[in-house]
Amino acid sequence: MKHLILVLAMYSGFAAKAQKFELSLLKNLDTLQASFIQHFTVFKDRMYYRYGFYNMYSTDGTDQGTRAFAKGKFWIARDFAVAGDNLFFVANDPVYGEELWISDGTDSGTRVVKDIYPGARFSGISNLVPVGNILYFQGNDSLTGSELWRTDGTPAGTYLVRDLFPGIRSSLATPVCAYKGQLLLEARDSTHAYGLYLTDGTDSGTTLLRRVIGTWVLKSKVIEYNGKLYFSGFDDESGSQVWVSDGTRPGTRLFKRINPAESSSPSSFVLYNNRLCFTANDGKNGHEIWCTDGTESGTVMITSINPHLLSFAPRELTVFKDRLFFLAFSNISGWEVWSTAIFPQSATLLKDLAPDGTPVNAKNLNVFSNRLFFIADNDKEQCQLWYSDGTENETQMVPRPAGTKGMNPLCNDNTEFKVFRNALYFPAVYNSGIFEVWRCTEAKADIGDMHIGKEFRVYPNPVSNELRFPYPVHGFVMDISGRRLLEVNGLFCDISNLDEGMYVVRNDEGFAAMFLVER
Repeated sequence: MKHLILVLAMYSGFAAKAQKFELSLLKNLDTLQASFIQHFTVFKDRMYYRYGFYNMYSTDGTDQGTRAFAKGKFWIARDFAVAGDNLFFVANDPVYGEELWISDGTDSGTRVVKDIYPGARFSGISNLVPVGNILYFQGNDSLTGSELWRTDGTPAGTYLVRDLFPGIRSSLATPVCAYKGQLLLEARDSTHAYGLYLTDGTDSGTTLLRRVIGTWVLKSKVIEYNGKLYFSGFDDESGSQVWVSDGTRPGTRLFKRINPAESSSPSSFVLYNNRLCFTANDGKNGHEIWCTDGTESGTVMITSINPHLLSFAPRELTVFKDRLFFLAFSNISGWEVWSTAIFPQSATLLKDLAPDGTPVNAKNLNVFSNRLFFIADNDKEQCQLWYSDGTENETQMVPRPAGTKGMNPLCNDNTEFKVFRNALYFPAVYNSGIFEVWRCTEAKADIGDMHIGKEFRVYPNPVSNELRFPYPVHGFVMDISGRRLLEVNGLFCDISNLDEGMYVVRNDEGFAAMFLVER
């Protein structure tokens, strides 16, 4: 019988049904009745998060492995960040007030880093940005105001980098991002002028890149493209425009003034098809999507969905498969999911989620398991989770969990999503009035639904250590029950840790093949 199955596996493939997804509760914690859940952070193969005002939890993705973390040591934990082998966060306790904490992942290894503002006071710590093993942050020690600090996790290694506005006045130094092993930050000096700085973590190694007229404000996240940083910068002379920096004073400048009369308000920067894409308003077409090759002449508008609706603002630009997906607004359907390419320019609506004309409010685009997920409502269902393979036919709602009665489960404006251990995690109110952690996973494949074809083959078969494919494949190795075991990405897959027996490998196009592990 084994050899009969093997013959079929060697000479045939199996075409599978379309991917399906299902929702499940991580763990029932409803006795705590959390009003919010925040800060999903993966650290040392566990996921940490804040559960309500006073609790912090960690999980390995199982019910049994979900537990309270360092319970009773602190409260109101926020701003989680990982630097080196340590988890940092800001929290309160009755002795130190609000300070920076560090953890190695154990309750006993969780402590205050340093009492920066002595006593049970508020140290104003915010904007935690890791650069290698060092964590930078804004802090206030009561003597120098809010300035730039750094830490290696030890009290001695936690200190002020530079007092950019000398004395008790604050520079409001704000760490932005890591760049070439250094830190980019925004701050003001004693003239009250704002500027962009780069630091190596020392006083002498902190240099001004650009001082601006008026109030400097970084209006978007900073993104690296072709070795340079791009962002939306603001000054009183040109308003909000696209800026660029190579880490030097001459190389930190206005990149392109898309709207010559006023602010172009660029945002939603993303890398796509060897271009940097973003949204902007040129003053004529309203807010549309632009892309650049890094030159001023190569910066062009690629969409014109609502040319006369100046308030239109595409948002949440997200790369999925070979297209750029985004949320766009129309007077007829509200906010829906669209996609486009650069060449040729081809903006299209993914699917009309409310064909009866009811306004839709789609949001939170996320890529998971080779599908695009988002929250949307229509005339029947409010704030539900949807997924798509990029086509209209395969865009559908994830079935809500059986037996749940909560209305509008995902209507929270600050819903966070996190991919962890082959699942998409998020807070939701599927049970009325109670925020809980839910996960979306691919439903187990029904091996019996596969039929023999010739679209997909694997070799050698039987195999002992390395499974090979005739072309690059992305997908998963599963056992016969449909449980995922390994991710596949490329021309081969290491299966040396699998026990002897029959397995299935399925690619993202929905085709599968069986193979035998034999040693």
